[in-house]
Amino acid sequence: SLGSFEFFLEGLDGSAIGHWIFPPEEVARSIGDSAAGSHFRFMLRMDPQRERVSSRHASLRAIFTDRESDERVFSTGTATIRVGASD
Repeated sequence: SLGSFEFFLEGLDGSAIGHWIFPPEEVARSIGDSAAGSHFRFMLRMDPQRERVSSRHASLRAIFTDRESDERVFSTGTATIRVGASD
């Protein structure tokens, strides 16, 4: 099913760090195959000014919106990652 992806990167305090939207055409180009099955591959690039933030933990979550039904599928939980320059 084709649709769009939206990613949210937030500090553990809830502050917004990054936000990315991939439209259906770009999502279609990101589909790949691997030994584990089909997958999507996206490059989440931060605003150059944001790349200079100090190192901290953040949570990443995603929402897929089906183009035909407009149904939204939310990631189960968040992935905790570290962003920013190493201290």
